[in-house]
Formats: sequence, C-alpha cells, structure tokens
Amino acid sequence: MLDSVPGTGHGEFNPLWHVFLIVFDRGTHALLASSANGTIPAQWRSAGGSSQHWTGESFPVRTTVIERMRYDPSTGDASFTATDAAGDRFTATYRAGTGQSFNQARIGTEFGTDPWTVPAFTPPSNWAKIAIYNDARLVSYGGHAATLESWWVSHTLEANTGAQSDIGDWVAILSGLANSGASFATFFVPGSEQRPMQAGPLALHAGK
Repeated sequence: MLDSVPGTGHGEFNPLWHVFLIVFDRGTHALLASSANGTIPAQWRSAGGSSQHWTGESFPVRTTVIERMRYDPSTGDASFTATDAAGDRFTATYRAGTGQSFNQARIGTEFGTDPWTVPAFTPPSNWAKIAIYNDARLVSYGGHAATLESWWVSHTLEANTGAQSDIGDWVAILSGLANSGASFATFFVPGSEQRPMQAGPLALHAGK
C-alpha cells in the first residue's frame, strides 16, 4: 500500500511516496500486521548500496516505482518489493501461511488509513492526476500472466462520500483501461464537479 503525505520544502507542497506493506483481515477490517509498526520485517537498499533495516525511507514524488507481489505456496511467504527509477528498493515479507488461495487482486490508489475508510479532504479546484499505473499484470497459480483485460472478471472501484453508494458525491475516479488493459490513471474530482453518479468516463475530461 503506497501512501502520499506532504513534506516541507521552501513553503511548497512537496510530497513523498511513503511505502508500507500493510495486511488487513478482509472480513473484520482489522489490522493484522504492518511494516510501519514493525510487525512485518522490511528492508531498504539505496541505489548502489547494501540492504539495511527500513526506518521509514521514502521515494520522491513523480518518480516511477515498480511494485511486485508474490506468494509462495510452499513456504507460505507473501513477498513485496518496490523499486524506483534510481534503484532504491523496499522489500518486505509477510508470513501468510502455506496453502493459501488468493482469488482477488486490487490495484489502485488508497486515500484513507485502510481500504474501507471514507477519507475527509479538501478537493482541488481543478482536475488533479494522482497516479499513473503502467504494465499492470496478474499471474495465476498455473502461470498464466495477463493484463486486467484477460479472462478473469474485473470491475472498477471509485471513491465517493457515500462509500460508493448512488447518492454520494464522487471525489476520485479513474480513467478507462489503456495499453491492452495494462494501464490506467486515477484523478481527484474538483469540488465544482462533484455530484452523484459521476464516475469512470469523466476522467477523460481531467486533462493531462
């Protein structure tokens, strides 16, 4: 789970991408473990350096970060890596247990402390691009690798003030899939255009 928080830099908004591995119980929404509180061991390796214990190091904003997640049924380990364009690398491993069967994957931008919390924030005055996702691919247990437009079922999740109900105002939406289902982007909706049932295709009006 990547989380963007503001930093300080000559009075300007200078966000960093803080990377964490966080595991929740899907049924109860309880926090099971996190690299942020030390219950999941994590390592950080600066470009050209050696791996050290991760102490909160971050990626700079507007950089390309490659994320990979892999589960090994024989060892029960779910491993996660995030590497930026400069070569800085975050790694963490969660002991999920052997014999697990993962039948869903979620790729996108989270705005709260967990995937279910409706965040409170001040919307931008204009369309704002949050993130771009390229070369998104999933791999089945049988070794089949494909984009989000493969034979598996997929659907979009978008953020609104009513927890995705029809009466909530949409505050963040995503573009349609591009690059044969491997790419998409997420956007904040400006306050002047937030209203119910305003999803998906409107991201095309978000500009560059």
